[in-house]
Parts: sequence; structure tokens; C-alpha cells
Amino acid sequence: MSTLGPGERLTISVPQALGQSSRDFEIVRDGDVLMKRPAP
Repeated sequence: MSTLGPGERLTISVPQALGQSSRDFEIVRDGDVLMKRPAP
């Protein structure tokens, strides 16, 4: 378990089938809110 501080982000990369690119997304803390969005 870890804690994200305000303004911190975590990128998660999920592998797909062979030959396909991974699915990447970020979890970002904005104040007291955690948001999930596609990674840049």
C-alpha cells in the first residue's frame, strides 16, 4: 500500500496479447480527489 501526495501521479501499464501495445493509465491525486485517466 502506498499514499499519493497532492499533485503526485502513478502510471499503470497493463500488458495485452503478443504484438499489441500495453494499456496505460494514470491515477492522479488532485487535492482530496483521485482521478483515473489515460496516460499521456
